[in-house]
Amino acid sequence: SVGVGAVLGATLLPRVRERISSDRLVLLASLLYALVLLALASLRHFAALLPVMLLSGAAWIAVLSSLQVAAQTSVPDWVRARALSVYILVFFGSMAAGGALWGFVASQASIPLALVAAAGCLALGGLLTPRFPLPVTEAEDLAPSLHWPAPILADEADLERGPVMVTLHYDIAPEHATAFRQAMSEVARMRRRNGAFSWGLVQSSENPRHWQEFFFDESWLEHLRHHGRVTRAEQRIEAAARQFQSAGVAIRIDHFLTPGKQAPEPSEAQHASDPR
Repeated sequence: SVGVGAVLGATLLPRVRERISSDRLVLLASLLYALVLLALASLRHFAALLPVMLLSGAAWIAVLSSLQVAAQTSVPDWVRARALSVYILVFFGSMAAGGALWGFVASQASIPLALVAAAGCLALGGLLTPRFPLPVTEAEDLAPSLHWPAPILADEADLERGPVMVTLHYDIAPEHATAFRQAMSEVARMRRRNGAFSWGLVQSSENPRHWQEFFFDESWLEHLRHHGRVTRAEQRIEAAARQFQSAGVAIRIDHFLTPGKQAPEPSEAQHASDPR
């Protein structure tokens, strides 16, 4: 019955999603599953349980598909596989932990009491849906913006050479300093999210209009990947901070690499043994 209910629910989901949001669907499906648990705790006839289990399958597939879609569509392509692996780990890990928890409750009290308690927790959890909505991101927002200029390299560098420090120099009027710092806090999260392992924002002691942002990538190759990871949504985050840049003053961007390895100088013993 659970499988049949899941199949029937899957066929109806496209029509349901046209009428209600994913958050409302998850909330209603969770409450429906809570009612199913209450029915399982009270019903004793097998025939009466069959339609109840049909509803449980429909509620299960509604929540499962909604969470799966949200996990896939809320992250850009370059990190989607890793995000899904974390989602699967948390989802099935929670199922295993929940099974152990309610199994322990059932062994210490009774199965009906465990089902009623689980239904109550599920209903309470549903009330948190408005506070923790599922992410809704347009596919266009997650597309690479490719608006960063290509970094200039004086000579051919080892792609594994690093770390790489990138600095951006801003000219910010004092009356915009507070708003600029608040906007840059979002930029900091964006830099770290896309691979930077360190970030900072400092103000010149000599010229209060001069602000410098800096961040570090692990290697030159990782920095080139960083260029391709910035999405159109993140481009708007940068624009929100750069709107405070003084008119007519360009933002200077510099890249710094750690010195490359140098060939060791020959020792005195090597000079002495040289037949020339």
